[in-house]
Amino acid sequence: MTTGASNDFEKATGIITDMITKYGMDEDIGTISYADSEKNEYNLTKPYSERTAEMIDKKIKTYMSDCYDKAKKIIKTNKSVLESLSELLLEKEYLTKEEFESMMQTLLKKND
Repeated sequence: MTTGASNDFEKATGIITDMITKYGMDEDIGTISYADSEKNEYNLTKPYSERTAEMIDKKIKTYMSDCYDKAKKIIKTNKSVLESLSELLLEKEYLTKEEFESMMQTLLKKND
């Protein structure tokens, strides 16, 4: 794994954590915000119980796993499109928006 991919996982984990703990976007955890307004990296206490922390951790892992599986499926489904795009980028180095959109429409029609 490259540092770029590692950063993607870090960002995704942060987004999912915020969805659950700040914005109450999980049915099991509930529509409650566990955001700590005085949050800092040295604060080791949480505004919720250890049981809730375990539930949150489990939910984060589940969402991350589901998203990862969905991303792999999308890549596998569109493998030929991605390979064609990579070949074109190796040849041209960059594409305009119009070139990209035109190429994607053509490739997706072929893929259907």
